[in-house]
Amino acid sequence: MASTNEVPPPPPDEPPPPPPPDDDDLPSLAPLMITPGMVAQARAAALPPIVVPVAVALSAPTAPTAPPASDDGVEMLAAMFPTYDKEILSIILADHSNNVEAAMDQLVLLTRDQLTLTSPS
Repeated sequence: MASTNEVPPPPPDEPPPPPPPDDDDLPSLAPLMITPGMVAQARAAALPPIVVPVAVALSAPTAPTAPPASDDGVEMLAAMFPTYDKEILSIILADHSNNVEAAMDQLVLLTRDQLTLTSPS
């Protein structure tokens, strides 16, 4: 007589069922317990840290700042462009490194662009 624990073979047209998983394949639901001995063992097995000497301190490069605009240059620009606020003239002059001619060229372009935009067609 056949034993009662045997599984009958699947019919020929069906694939066989997958094998049952091993206990090693399943994750454990037990809480992780780290003992002082485990910590000591991990520290002993760890490689020493790698020390790289740094000859120069590393820092992020800073953008060069424009020198503050000179009062004489602002006054010259204010005499040529009286419709501009002196604070605006000071910013434009500082952006051009206190070069009054370069600031004046920029202001001429700005004024010309404003006249072009506001003139009737």
